[in-house]
Amino acid sequence: MLNKEDDIILKQKGFKPYKESIMCDSKGLSAKLISDKTKITRLFLSGGIAIPFIQKLSTSSTADSLTYEFRIGLVKTTGLYLKVTTNLGSPIIPDYTTSNLPSYLYYKTIDSTPTYYSNRFGAVAGLMLHFKPFMMYAGAGIGSYSHYTHANLYEYSSNSLVYDTPVSIGDRTSISGLETDAGIVINIKPFGITIGYSSIGFEYNELTCGVGILF
Repeated sequence: MLNKEDDIILKQKGFKPYKESIMCDSKGLSAKLISDKTKITRLFLSGGIAIPFIQKLSTSSTADSLTYEFRIGLVKTTGLYLKVTTNLGSPIIPDYTTSNLPSYLYYKTIDSTPTYYSNRFGAVAGLMLHFKPFMMYAGAGIGSYSHYTHANLYEYSSNSLVYDTPVSIGDRTSISGLETDAGIVINIKPFGITIGYSSIGFEYNELTCGVGILF
């Protein structure tokens, strides 16, 4: 090829093809290959909140709290992700209802505006697809949500407050089972804005949004 002009293409896995029209001579040639990040497995980490849709889990009230989500994914063109959802609530002990309240106790709802307690947990795994400038994700797993009205317990004999505890007064609602999750990630290098939807049995629904970073 000496003293001849020709078109060449250099290819190497993980790099963008190098295309050039060159004139070969006795001095030799060199070319710089630029890394193609779409061909590299990348780590995606994000955190955000899940905002409940209109929740009618109780006949007397809507639910109360936001939920937090944490997501980790490994993606090239396609990849996998894991998401954990929680509102950082702890299990209620004891969990009294109108049917199992001890005979020596009675309850009063909090004066004026009632308050509510909820417990949320979910673990979901699924697929991620990377299309510039977006990523799409969809997955499924297990989820649970419980909702209680907060009430005060009193003792009959002394008519005094025993302790404050979340007590179901006939409107406890618990949902658990299949949790589904889907949405998109808008890439604004190196950050990603997540927007999606989660549901437990299509009874409890959340709009999810958050911010992440793509390494």
